[in-house]
Amino acid sequence: MKVQIAFVLVLLSACTLERPLPEIGARSPRDIGDWEGNNIVDDAAVHSLGYVQTPEETIQIGRGTCMDFAVLMMAMIHDELGGCPELVAGTVGGKGLHAWVRYAGIDYESEDGCIASADYVEQCTLSYGWVMAEVSTLHRLDRIGAT
Repeated sequence: MKVQIAFVLVLLSACTLERPLPEIGARSPRDIGDWEGNNIVDDAAVHSLGYVQTPEETIQIGRGTCMDFAVLMMAMIHDELGGCPELVAGTVGGKGLHAWVRYAGIDYESEDGCIASADYVEQCTLSYGWVMAEVSTLHRLDRIGAT
């Protein structure tokens, strides 16, 4: 469990909102996932950045990894629907680490908003408040070259 949490921490960057996210009139996480799927390209090459983008960076760049999608979905759910979504990290179908979002007790694939199937196996869960606070600190330290 410690290794998995450490992996998630290494991947995450700041989520302090530098400017407001777009208002899309979402009524559900599915609406947000649809918006992400139509506006953001899933691109594993973004891993070369060495960190997960802020929600604003993901929107500006227009591409991201599963973690970028999940962090953006968390921020948009919080802004549009209220409440505190959770980041879930685990595996899908026994393949590599993946990230998705849990909101109101339901798991959503962050890249399209569909309800996650039984193939999604949780390894750790991080709360919205914790993720936003921790990643902001990590991102600030990273940008000034601190270790």
